[in-house]
Amino acid sequence: MDPTHALAASRTWPPDQRLAFALNLWDELIVSGWQPEPDDELASELDARLAAHEANPTDVRTSEQIRERFRRSQ
Repeated sequence: MDPTHALAASRTWPPDQRLAFALNLWDELIVSGWQPEPDDELASELDARLAAHEANPTDVRTSEQIRERFRRSQ
């Protein structure tokens, strides 16, 4: 089945099955060794974030702090 037909077929599936399919497809790409190349904008953002961290490596948050901030914003 080609990608166009697979996408059309997936439109008939419930949302949870479509999401599971998308996530499985993404995982399959990664397992096969594919690595997406960041575009220039993303590469610049990542460089800026790395530079900010290198300039102040103690300014960090734990994953629990991030989760708690997310929970409070919901």
